[in-house]
Amino acid sequence: MIRKLRQSVWAIPSFLGIATLVGLILALIADGPWDWLAWLLVALPVAACMVRWNKMS
Repeated sequence: MIRKLRQSVWAIPSFLGIATLVGLILALIADGPWDWLAWLLVALPVAACMVRWNKMS
């Protein structure tokens, strides 16, 4: 039970961290349309925070 709880607690933060890391790497090495994907991946944690903040209000 504790293992399942630990996995559920870290699932979304881990996903957001990996998405941000991939976005930062894409921003450094890619060009053209990949820049848009990099922007979206880097903005994903900000969007998730805004959605969560909106739900709390």
